[in-house]
Amino acid sequence: LDYLGRSDDQVKIRGFRIELDEIRTVLEHHPAITTAVVIAADHPGGNDKYLAAYYVGTDVTDDELREHLTARVPDYMIPTVFIPITTVPVTPNGKLDRRALPTPDLTAALTGGHTPSTVTETTLATVFSDILHLPTDTPLSIDDDFFRLGGDSISSIQVVTAARRAGITITAADIFTHRTISALARIADTHTQTHTETGPTTVTTAPLQPIAARYVDRPGFDHFTQSFVFTTPPDLTTDTLHRVLNRIATAHPTLGARLRRSETWEFTLPSTTVESPIQSLTTSDGWSSPQWLTTVDDLVTRMSDQMDPTNGILWRAMWCTTSSDATGRLVMVIHHLAVDGVSWRILQDDLAHAWALETGATEDDLLPAGTSITTWTHALTERARDPHLTDQLEHWNTVADATQPLFGERSVDPERDTHATTGQIEVTVPADLTATLIGDITTALSASVEDILLTALGIATCAWRARHGLEPRPVTIGMEGHGRQETLVPGADLSRSIGWFTTWYPIMADLTDLDPIDTL
Repeated sequence: LDYLGRSDDQVKIRGFRIELDEIRTVLEHHPAITTAVVIAADHPGGNDKYLAAYYVGTDVTDDELREHLTARVPDYMIPTVFIPITTVPVTPNGKLDRRALPTPDLTAALTGGHTPSTVTETTLATVFSDILHLPTDTPLSIDDDFFRLGGDSISSIQVVTAARRAGITITAADIFTHRTISALARIADTHTQTHTETGPTTVTTAPLQPIAARYVDRPGFDHFTQSFVFTTPPDLTTDTLHRVLNRIATAHPTLGARLRRSETWEFTLPSTTVESPIQSLTTSDGWSSPQWLTTVDDLVTRMSDQMDPTNGILWRAMWCTTSSDATGRLVMVIHHLAVDGVSWRILQDDLAHAWALETGATEDDLLPAGTSITTWTHALTERARDPHLTDQLEHWNTVADATQPLFGERSVDPERDTHATTGQIEVTVPADLTATLIGDITTALSASVEDILLTALGIATCAWRARHGLEPRPVTIGMEGHGRQETLVPGADLSRSIGWFTTWYPIMADLTDLDPIDTL
């Protein structure tokens, strides 16, 4: 038997899988903490969860604990609240007694500062309360910190959207930098009064993003898709769903774009809205049954096979219902050219808003989509001619040219090196070793966890080559980014843009002057 850890110590919050014991171990490395417990608590007023940390210790503030963790773990692993206790409650069997822990109070993060006094401050306070599901009588002040009230990177995007619906323009980057209602209100008011930037020139046809151009000629690209399953409300009808999806297609022309080949591959937005391609299916599968998962896989495969980017067929949807449940499931399949991870969050919000429009819950139209993928790509192409960027070309050519076969002396053979011939090795790293990696080492080296992991990968690769009698060589590692760096193009707004914005770039770790075996 291989013990992989307790399943109840693994939680998923906002899409991130988190080991609670990992956070506990890092907390207990703080000199003022003797014992700690971290749980996933239910967020009041909603289905979300958030992290709550309980600790036994003395002479330590929440700010000090938050700073201690911030230097050692990713943002999504920072607990929302820190609660001092005198002892950790346990059951007669010696297990943690969660019911005996004090109920977390998110309002404990309130500063008790000045109440909102301007229209912008009052509106932002309302947005904070709505997005964070705070009780209606919560006395928010303009000095309260969004993240200490339970906010995170995902909810910050929701705040941006809700604020814009109320006529307030801020960005997710603003929220991370300024954090409080008062600071964000000043930014928003200044933006309203002085902002004159018109943004990049709008174009409807542009070359493919580099990452898409890298894949477009590969076999199977026509069916290179992503999929998502949404829960639909009980009173939804086919006609209403058609209208909802037509609103989405109208708001996001990227869904109707097409590939076009001239001298190179180009991506062209449509001049008119394409009717939403939706089908219906009645199934006997229960939504939590293994049969339903098989059905979803079959549907995704079938709809992916229907994609035809050169003819503007970039998405399909199947509405599934069952007699055993009043809610339905909407299976959406979208070609990767028109969607990425951030895009799904935008579409999810718009689906809910379009439903509210159809049911009369709101009269506010969907927000504009912002800078399109074609406009963004065109602007980046122009930006790439800037001298201070072209001056970097020698560096990037050096990195790209340094790419070498690492695990052997031959190049990749497409006939031999296929998915079917790959193997898998699973390694579980103990919590105490992980705590050393993300705690002590980062502090000692003044480096990020990413820096340390990349260095470790380089050392391990060099050690493998040495053990196999191969000469030392630099290691080239491919890195991905979300690609929505709006500062590269003044005036660009990608907060509501869908498409494949992902970036990929190589870095070179040259550790050839080290003895890899001694280093390990």
